[in-house]
Amino acid sequence: MVPESRMREELSGTLSETNMPGLGEPIRGKVRDSYRRGDRRVIVTTDRVSAFDRLLGTVPFKGQVC
Repeated sequence: MVPESRMREELSGTLSETNMPGLGEPIRGKVRDSYRRGDRRVIVTTDRVSAFDRLLGTVPFKGQVC
């Protein structure tokens, strides 16, 4: 469990969107961004949270992959 104080500290470092010019234009979903380059797709998980098709904000560590 992450302490609330650490969560508050990390709010400024959340990933709300990506920008990777070398991969082309992003396709933005509700919580993921993806890029198509030829027959490949790159999917990036962000820290965005949504409900009822509305972006609510971001949550620290949500998109973290271990």
